Amino acid sequence: MTSRLAMDADARRRVCIFIAVAAAYAVGSQLSYSWFGADGTGASFFPAAGVTLAALVIARRADWVVVVAAAALAEISLDLWHDIGPAASVGYAVANVVQPLVGATLLLGVVARPDLSRLRDLVAFLGGAVVAGPAVGAVVGATAFTVLDDGDGWLRFAGEWWVGDGLGVLVVAGAILGVRSDPPTAGRPLRLIETFVLVGAAGAATVAVAWSGEVGLIAVPIGVLLASGFRIGVRGVALTGAVVSFIAAHATAGGHGLWEDLDVAPDAGLLYLQLTLAVLIAAAYGIAAEVGERETSAVERNAALRFRAMADSAPAMLWVTDDEGRCTYLSRGWYAFTGQTEEEGLGAGWLDAVHPDDREAVRRAHEQAVAAHEPFTLDYRLRDAEGRYRWAFDAGRPLTDVRGRPGGFIGSVIDVHERTRTEVALRESEARFRALFASIDEGYCLAEMVLDPDGRPVDYRFLETNPVFESMTGLRDAVGHTALELVPGLEQAWIDTYAEVAFGGATRRFESASEAMGRTFDVFATPVEPRGRFALVFTDVTARRRAEEALRASEAAERRARRRAELIAEIVSGLEAVEGAEGRAERLVAMLAPRVADHAAIRIPGEDPGPGTPLRAHSVVTLPLDVGGPRSGRLVLSLTNPERPAYGAEDMPFLTDLAGRAGVLLASARIHDEERRVALSLQRALLPERLLEHAAIEVAARYTAAGDALEVGGDWYETLPLPDGRIGIAVGDVVGHGLEAAATMGRLRTALAALAPHTPSPGALLARLQQFADGPNGTDFATVGFAALDPATGRLDYAYAGHPPMLLLPPDGPAAWLEGGRSMPLCRPGSGRDRGHASTVLPAGAVLLLYTDGLVERREESMDVGLGRLRAAAEDLRDAPVADMCDRVVAAMIRETGNSDDAVLVCLRFRPA
Repeated sequence: MTSRLAMDADARRRVCIFIAVAAAYAVGSQLSYSWFGADGTGASFFPAAGVTLAALVIARRADWVVVVAAAALAEISLDLWHDIGPAASVGYAVANVVQPLVGATLLLGVVARPDLSRLRDLVAFLGGAVVAGPAVGAVVGATAFTVLDDGDGWLRFAGEWWVGDGLGVLVVAGAILGVRSDPPTAGRPLRLIETFVLVGAAGAATVAVAWSGEVGLIAVPIGVLLASGFRIGVRGVALTGAVVSFIAAHATAGGHGLWEDLDVAPDAGLLYLQLTLAVLIAAAYGIAAEVGERETSAVERNAALRFRAMADSAPAMLWVTDDEGRCTYLSRGWYAFTGQTEEEGLGAGWLDAVHPDDREAVRRAHEQAVAAHEPFTLDYRLRDAEGRYRWAFDAGRPLTDVRGRPGGFIGSVIDVHERTRTEVALRESEARFRALFASIDEGYCLAEMVLDPDGRPVDYRFLETNPVFESMTGLRDAVGHTALELVPGLEQAWIDTYAEVAFGGATRRFESASEAMGRTFDVFATPVEPRGRFALVFTDVTARRRAEEALRASEAAERRARRRAELIAEIVSGLEAVEGAEGRAERLVAMLAPRVADHAAIRIPGEDPGPGTPLRAHSVVTLPLDVGGPRSGRLVLSLTNPERPAYGAEDMPFLTDLAGRAGVLLASARIHDEERRVALSLQRALLPERLLEHAAIEVAARYTAAGDALEVGGDWYETLPLPDGRIGIAVGDVVGHGLEAAATMGRLRTALAALAPHTPSPGALLARLQQFADGPNGTDFATVGFAALDPATGRLDYAYAGHPPMLLLPPDGPAAWLEGGRSMPLCRPGSGRDRGHASTVLPAGAVLLLYTDGLVERREESMDVGLGRLRAAAEDLRDAPVADMCDRVVAAMIRETGNSDDAVLVCLRFRPA
């Protein structure tokens, strides 16, 4: 569309040029015919020649064909109208076209924009356009006249053509080009009045000379013409010369003229007139150009002096060049900065101070600016007086002289080294900044708040994003769009938060999720200028948040599983600490409520069901419970607290495992209870139903089962009469508990009772018991203590197979341990050699204490502590009956430390007759 409009404008302009040139040419040509074409023989003043040349000089080169076509058409048309043959008309048209083309080409070849106020331009105009061009036209026209128009007198015709067309170019083209020149004072009001006065005076004087015939008046128009050159300049000469020339030509063509009064032939008069006018007008142009250049020089000198004074005091380095680009002035600042002298800097020497790497580019830039006559700016490195290169900024603009004619250039150079370094650093910093935000893993964006008519923030618009922005948000082509345009359902909280940052001036770091975007972001928001804008650096942490939530759920599940495992372990431990199925069932119910349930109950068919399920329970679960035996129980758990969540599918594995483990312990307790009952019956069968009764002794015995084991174990005692009248007393301990230990203990006790009557000493008895232990129904480990008391003498023979020593408590004095007769325990395989024994004599009233290690041995203390405790208790009870002594010693030992093993205590008081 734009190119079409430009083409239309060019077409209209060329049509206008064609019409204007054709009309002006036709008018000038017709005047020439009217004035000088009556007989076809006289020399002419041809204004049309000036029209064509002026049009070519003023028009663009591309429009020359339009000018030539307009002139040729006008020439041919008028020639044909004046009855000139077609061939001759074409010949004259060619002559009138070639002539201005030659003149314009020569003139423009010397000066691009002719200014007749300059002598150089005036000389080029006179030589190329006024003389050379018409001469070529005269040759072509005279040839056409003689060849195509059957004329004769080629030389005469050529001379008249040359003079007439040259005068037409001088007057008409000179007037047109002269008016385009702008002398320094051309626009002043007084000078305009003076111009009209002189032009009017010249015209009036010319009319007076032509119609009055007064020869003396001829000096008036000549003087006025020359005065115009002095006073007004080229424009005055052009206007005055045109008026004088047209009036003189019209007067001469009408038969009024000075030449008749001077008795000069008409042809000669015309020639004299043309030559006189040409000389006068050319002289006036020369005077005007000289005066104008002197005025211009004076103005320029004054301006130069003022400029130098200003430039030398300016902080910048100023320079001036001529119209060919040669440096004609450098301010003092230049010389002070570069260290150059005036001789070194002027001309092209200033380029020597430019860095070698920049010099050629600077030279080309200056040349291109001069050729185009356009402003320019440059950055280059300039050497200072110390030889360092510093960045400088050079700006130049074209000059025109006082008449508006293109001149040289003026410019300034500023030391911008620090600024350039700063700009380079900023550019590098910005480049690094943008490279950073283009490469970082975080998303980045710059945005501005969008306000409603009341000034309330309602949205925000993205102004800039980095490449990661799209991948982290899923928003494409976000720049220029608002958040709500891209995410219609975006939560208002995001807009409010960013408005607080953009208008509040405080940075924010937060992590938040957007349901509309389906993402979670870790955001750092900061305000930026201008107010209402903010920048975001953010990371999509959706995957991390989900992983964290999954991890928290996993950790919660793990903690719950750990708590439940700890609870199961605690319940198992608590149940194991209680003996008996009934006790464990009660402990289980107590431990489950309220930690697992608000109410717990065990239902076993055939037994008391206890309290029923609460009516207000909102969640109840019933679990199978293996309690041992043919019956199967149920564990009923219920929740009554409304704040506690109901049991769910995720709770069932835990509750089922809990019920299963509890059932194992309850079944174990039931089996334990049954075994205890059987063991108790066996115990009654294996332990002596009654002790030996003898007049010389008082004896009592106590058996105590372990607190956390079966009532019966491997501990035993025995009293029996021997064939020689002595009394046998034995205590023993078979390792282990339960039925097996009780059965082994029974066999060992039976073996001792069978062997003792036939064995002479306690040591020999123990040796034979070792043989029994080695047998198929023997024992892996057992301890035995045996003593034989002679009631007549009080002699006591005793021996130990790994058993604790007996305690002798005399009627008075300290108690004593019977340490002799010690040997290894009964174990498999053992040694069959005789074991030793020891002897002592019991005083009357002495008490002998036999016991097993379960009475004195504790896991957390040494045996000596337990023995000391037994000794102290016995000494306190030495006068008590042996039955009371047994009960109170056993109670004292168990009360203080408890017992983790079964124990036997036999107390025997010696009371001879």
